[in-house]
Amino acid sequence: MGFPLPLTQTRRRNSHGKFQNPPNLSPGAKPSEDDIQEYFIDECSALKALPETKLYVGDTHSIPLLSTRKPDFVFILKGRPLDPLNVVAVGEIRKRTGNNFKNADIGHAVAFGEKVLQLQPRRQYVYAVLTDCIVIRIYRITREDNNRFSYGYTASESLTYKVTEPPNGWKYLVTIMENSPDKLGWIEPSINFVDGNTETTVTLVRSISAGRTSIVYEGTLDNSESSVVVKKAKNAQYLPCFTHEKNVLTTLLDLNSPHLPKLLLSNNDTLVMSPLCTKVNNLQMKDIENIIETLKT
Repeated sequence: MGFPLPLTQTRRRNSHGKFQNPPNLSPGAKPSEDDIQEYFIDECSALKALPETKLYVGDTHSIPLLSTRKPDFVFILKGRPLDPLNVVAVGEIRKRTGNNFKNADIGHAVAFGEKVLQLQPRRQYVYAVLTDCIVIRIYRITREDNNRFSYGYTASESLTYKVTEPPNGWKYLVTIMENSPDKLGWIEPSINFVDGNTETTVTLVRSISAGRTSIVYEGTLDNSESSVVVKKAKNAQYLPCFTHEKNVLTTLLDLNSPHLPKLLLSNNDTLVMSPLCTKVNNLQMKDIENIIETLKT
């Protein structure tokens, strides 16, 4: 595929941010991926200061940001915290073998894109960047029906900016950083629920956890500041589990217990409940009493 956005017209005089001396530039150099990672993030920090950039590059190589997965870096809108819901694009740093990236390296980058789409349920596509600080390649991962994905990618382009006119690879990176999230496929995370003529929107605030069958978010309801729990199935094979859980929660509503989750909204793959609880590290006496009272009902 061709690069999908109009290329930046930005030029840079200062060498910092031009990727002129990556640690793996010399043919005999054998830096670690951590060394290349550090260099990439440092160069991107200079690009963040450019007046036209809207996104910053966050270093996440040691952070399980996407559930349990650790992409090397992500693109986030300036002013937003590192959270799976705020990821605009994702990236991976890998050393090439010869002139090409290994299939396994490409698979890693693409898998991170798929994970972003899983964690951002309304989003249709995402871009993944694969680079070794010398060349760069952009992948587009698009959500299709039945939890399938389709893929497109650009040719590898040089990232090293040594002459007056920047190379296409450098333009790709800066163009991504200069674009607004919506131009890159990001959608404000929310889920709509329709009941007859009533439509309710739940805005997703942050990702809380991801398990085998579902992803759990903190959310807020329309015109409300109180938080709710949003539980969304990972894929269609877990829908029977959600049907069973919905039936149980509906039955428990009759108990009117303050110690049990209350089902507020639902559809075939999503449950919205209250209250939003905090993790309990150590049970206290009052907690035991509440558990006993709940069991008595």
